[in-house]
Amino acid sequence: YRRRALTTHRHPSRWWIRGYALALTIHYLLPDFEHPDWLIWRWIGMAVAVTLLLRPFVLALVGSIVIQFVTLLLLRDVLTQTVLLLIFGTLGLSLRLRWSLKRLGGIADITATTYLVAAIHKLNEGFVDASTSCANHAWRQIDNRWSNLLPDVGDAFLPSLVLLVELCLAMLLFFRKRHYWILGVAFHLPLMVTLAPAFGAVMFCGALASLDRRAVFHLRQMLVRYPHYLIVFSAAVIGIESTIGTTQIALNQTLQVGLYLALGFVAYRSMSGKPCGRQRLSLVVPLWFAFCLTPYFGLQYQHTAAMLSNLRIDLDCHNSLLFPASWVGDDPYVRILSAQFGEANWSERQRIVREGLWNETALFTMRKNWCVPRARPMKFTVLYHGHTYEIDDLCRADSLDFIPHHFHYLKGFQRFQKNLTQGCHQACIH
Repeated sequence: YRRRALTTHRHPSRWWIRGYALALTIHYLLPDFEHPDWLIWRWIGMAVAVTLLLRPFVLALVGSIVIQFVTLLLLRDVLTQTVLLLIFGTLGLSLRLRWSLKRLGGIADITATTYLVAAIHKLNEGFVDASTSCANHAWRQIDNRWSNLLPDVGDAFLPSLVLLVELCLAMLLFFRKRHYWILGVAFHLPLMVTLAPAFGAVMFCGALASLDRRAVFHLRQMLVRYPHYLIVFSAAVIGIESTIGTTQIALNQTLQVGLYLALGFVAYRSMSGKPCGRQRLSLVVPLWFAFCLTPYFGLQYQHTAAMLSNLRIDLDCHNSLLFPASWVGDDPYVRILSAQFGEANWSERQRIVREGLWNETALFTMRKNWCVPRARPMKFTVLYHGHTYEIDDLCRADSLDFIPHHFHYLKGFQRFQKNLTQGCHQACIH
């Protein structure tokens, strides 16, 4: 059976790979892929996703992995979900080549770990401060979308509620409790129609790997026996959400409303009251956990589930309640102490670059996009890792030679946020 499974479409992992393909499709519909540099990768990715929906071909899985690498390393992709899709695709490829329940369970555990580290990142002074917390920012966005129908729960209470929900999601998924699907839909659906249009789909893709053989059998039975009821149910939910919705959202977000509810209902019903058995912890899980803690060592901020967390790791504004600022080492950000452009009408841009926190990729991008004759010379005074550098003209080929050599080969790898200011009291950034 195992030998035949490798050469036909009847591979044991095909059901999860189809869920992965659906998550890829939703991911490639993000507005980021409308940028001219990204557009070709959207269409290649969509072709890969459609292929995987039909057959779990090895080359299609390899293609999905390559696309995630390209956007992360070359196109300044800052999304944690891209890294998750990269990991899921790699593990999916290994499952396709050699079936293993332990590796499949590892995908679910990685997803649970993501909820856990997201909660850890939120244990900071900015998130617990009601005046700046991303929890309150998200609540206002959702309330605005849903015609101000949400109850007033109090700004001081929301940060604690979000922390509790994320920790519960991590534990429910890690221990294979079917109540994860109820809480997961309640958590991700409001974010999907406001701030995170594809993140929930990626997380649910990972959570599907928690289903055991019996649950998968029941899930497929429900999809085969009751498709019309599920379609009517989804359409009704979409209609209700669209009726109370007051802001414009994309068509794929509207369709996801029905998908989330249908998937949550089917997955919940397919899992028995007893929790599904789990395999031993895969090695990739602690590695992912360690990777997500890299902000506290000054290595990166993006790609680590720190979105909507208010976390600051720049030394002047370090705000973690768990990890000391001394672990960061030298300030990892680039500070532009002074900026002078060739033309006076760029004075507003001068103010922006002086007040912001930057990174190596941002400097390379400035040189690529801003070097026009009327802006030269672009004179910067830069503070980088404790040293001050005078740049006579950013447009010169050797102007950024003070940046370590390996960053010159990773000009599109965005390690840190690009829209931070040097002021510590800053509202939620998304």
